[in-house]
Amino acid sequence: MRNFFITIDQGTTSSRAILYDNRINKVDISQVELTQYYPKEGLVEHDLEEIWNSVVFCVRELIEKHSLKPEEIVSIGITNQRETVALWDKKTQKPLAKAIVWQDRRTAEFCKKLKEDGLEEVIKEKTGLLLDPYFSASKMKWLKDNLNLKNKSDYLFGTIDTFLICKLSGGKNFFTDASNASRTSLFNIQNCKYDEDLLKIFDLEDIQLPVNGTVTILLNPGKAEPVAVEAKKILISKEAIYAQSASWGVEESAGFIKLLGQSTATWTDINKK
Repeated sequence: MRNFFITIDQGTTSSRAILYDNRINKVDISQVELTQYYPKEGLVEHDLEEIWNSVVFCVRELIEKHSLKPEEIVSIGITNQRETVALWDKKTQKPLAKAIVWQDRRTAEFCKKLKEDGLEEVIKEKTGLLLDPYFSASKMKWLKDNLNLKNKSDYLFGTIDTFLICKLSGGKNFFTDASNASRTSLFNIQNCKYDEDLLKIFDLEDIQLPVNGTVTILLNPGKAEPVAVEAKKILISKEAIYAQSASWGVEESAGFIKLLGQSTATWTDINKK
């Protein structure tokens, strides 16, 4: 049987899908350019539906061109424009606004105010980043304020990788990785967790962020058991599904993590304090 890998490269100016064989030789590439939106001077936006459709087109073109069967695709990886912020409906996965691109400067005054309040050093110490509109947190704050978002259970924030993973999984997966999370200005690079102080600084304590905790699972015939859960400071929202793969998932509800196995449901208390 043939084995292939697909890489999705969702960039600022285009989306690409690259096909590799099992020796990591590049077989083919599909690419679609993206529309750039400049509603005002200093503002840069992308259409999330266009991003999604461009990714689907590129991947589908490779599959059809090379007559790939699902079982021949070993894995799909995603690389993406880092700091760009996406906002979408949790239930439908429909975008609630255009993505605010990393070049966008609309939050310059807000960042200036944080500097005047003496908060730049604590942000730099925790994140390794300068206090600047370039990064994701102030963009999330702007969207939250200007779209008057109230019920956090209705929407999801994320970088482009998280949006694509959520769409590719039909809304079941809400993931990111440390490299993307570290560009948000909300991720403490000292302990690799979203930081409560940073969330407070950017007035984002009540939003849902992608999980980057660790659930260690013991798989046995017919059931899956949690061995360890490390997510106490990360899963900050209640009654939200955060992770799910083909046969198991993680759900937080009222301070618990629920492991969804093939035939079992095991609860682990993670938040006694």
